[in-house]
Amino acid sequence: MTLRQGLALPMVLLLATDLPRAPRAVLGVVVVVNASEVSEGSTVYDGDRFSTGTGGVLRLRGVAVTLDLAEESMVFVRSEPSGRPGTEVELSKGALTI
Repeated sequence: MTLRQGLALPMVLLLATDLPRAPRAVLGVVVVVNASEVSEGSTVYDGDRFSTGTGGVLRLRGVAVTLDLAEESMVFVRSEPSGRPGTEVELSKGALTI
């Protein structure tokens, strides 16, 4: 067995193994839903995207803030990038009330 062949199997096993990932931060909970793809009581995690359709509304409650997403809107929620406690919200379309 050559060195190349000897390294190939461990490399394949390493790439095929599902390595443990750091758990995503919990940012809040969905408290009101109408015409959205999530249900009330769903946990809001770092990196989640939420959207509403025509006539839809969505309310997300975090530690220090409540967000109301109006109909035909979309947001991305993330942990504060600096690592400090808090939530960053990016509105990509529609209206958001804080």
